[in-house]
Amino acid sequence: MSYLFPMNPTKDIDPSPFGIAACVAIVCFAISYVASVPMSDAVMTRNGPKKKKLSLIFLLGWITLGVMSGLDVASDKNLDKSHAGSRCLCIMFGPFTVILSQKILFGARKTGTFWDEKGTPNFNPIVYSMGGPLFVWGWFMFWIGTCGTPQLMGIDTFTKPSATPAT
Repeated sequence: MSYLFPMNPTKDIDPSPFGIAACVAIVCFAISYVASVPMSDAVMTRNGPKKKKLSLIFLLGWITLGVMSGLDVASDKNLDKSHAGSRCLCIMFGPFTVILSQKILFGARKTGTFWDEKGTPNFNPIVYSMGGPLFVWGWFMFWIGTCGTPQLMGIDTFTKPSATPAT
């Protein structure tokens, strides 16, 4: 939903083309669909080629989501362009961390990577791995970047240019 609104206190619906691509095409359809029924079927039936194709689509979807989100935030007229690098860094760090967490979580599962490679369950699964915290941290960094928060640290973005920043 945040892709539809500008980063100012108004309630105007003003999506950028990048926000529309990120919101509609990438998030709602590609990533959500790939991560659900087809991936579950590929994992349960141990269909390696299908799982690899779906994993690649998932990976490219997250990278595209990060790029489109970064361009969406960079194209917002209400934000200072000097902070675009820090916002884009947070936005791209988020998907990278989410993808890494999925790799760690799947490797630690009883029927994860070991199941795919050997055909038997992993009898030493790692219940408390870094996958879970990295997943949450990735979504948090992605959220921080898409909200333009690096610019808001220490200054008030929504004041008029003639007003002085709050201390």
